Formats: sequence, C-alpha cells, structure tokens
Amino acid sequence: MVNAAVLPALVAAGYDRTIAEVRRRPAPAVAADPVAVPPLDEVLDVGEGWARLRPGAAVDLGGVGKGWLADRLAERLEDAAVNLGGDVAVRGDAWTVGLCAGRGVRLRGAGGV
Repeated sequence: MVNAAVLPALVAAGYDRTIAEVRRRPAPAVAADPVAVPPLDEVLDVGEGWARLRPGAAVDLGGVGKGWLADRLAERLEDAAVNLGGDVAVRGDAWTVGLCAGRGVRLRGAGGV
C-alpha cells in the first residue's frame, strides 16, 4: 500500500520548497503534467535481506517515517490521537478524525493516512 518511489513526483509537484517559498511564488496558470510514479520493482533491486536503489532512482521515506513515529508516540500514551501532517495514530477511546470536505472517520486503536 506504500510506494516510496514518489520522490520525483513530489518534487515536480513543488514539495521540495518550504511553505514560505510556495506562498511567495504564485501557482502557475496551467498545472504541470503529473509525473508518473514507477512501481517499486522498477527502482529497487531486492535480495535475501538486502535492497538497493537502482542508478538514477529516488525514493521518499518521509511518509513511512512519520507513520512509524505516530505509532510510537501513540503507544506511549493511554488515550491520544497523534497527527503528524496527515499520518494519524490513535489509542484508547474512539477518536473522530476530520477529513476533507467536512467529513470525518472514527478511529479506535488504529493508524492510517
């Protein structure tokens, strides 16, 4: 469910700049064509107990790291909702987490994006 090969697409979409830089630079009138995200087997060589990036390939593990950290933080608390930029983990009583368009989802002892 996670494809870490998204780095070129994130950079093309402008995620390589700070919020301040994005605010200073107006959005283009026409959005750039999206960059395709390759399947992981096109960017990784995988063997028994090892993996390496193929030459010229790039990955972004930020979402994986944030999800892992959200899980670890929630484990240390009895009743909490942890949100690290959209990577959410909850523990204890059920929590309602807000989504786009005014919707929400009820989570209990779970994590997700």
